[in-house]
Amino acid sequence: MTHAENLKHKSFNRSSPKKTEVKLKLYNFTNEVAASHFHTCGLLDADMGYKINKTWEAGLSARNLLNHTTCSVTQHSGFNTFASSLPLRGREVLIRLLYRL
Repeated sequence: MTHAENLKHKSFNRSSPKKTEVKLKLYNFTNEVAASHFHTCGLLDADMGYKINKTWEAGLSARNLLNHTTCSVTQHSGFNTFASSLPLRGREVLIRLLYRL
């Protein structure tokens, strides 16, 4: 259904001595779904992990940190421009505890 897709993805990783890792990801989507009809959306995600010992690890993941609730849709037709928006899921946070055997 998508004719063209433009995804800009920037990532930042930070690890300190073998125990903590932080990742930030910024996504900017621009999709042309039909001739001169575009969908645009920007999202910021983050992941953090802490290695407690060889068998235990704790972490936190967050999606849509900027809490965008809509994705804009723009259609260009000659001199006319039409804009609307689509709903998105809100901010999400996941806490995890891992045990390795």
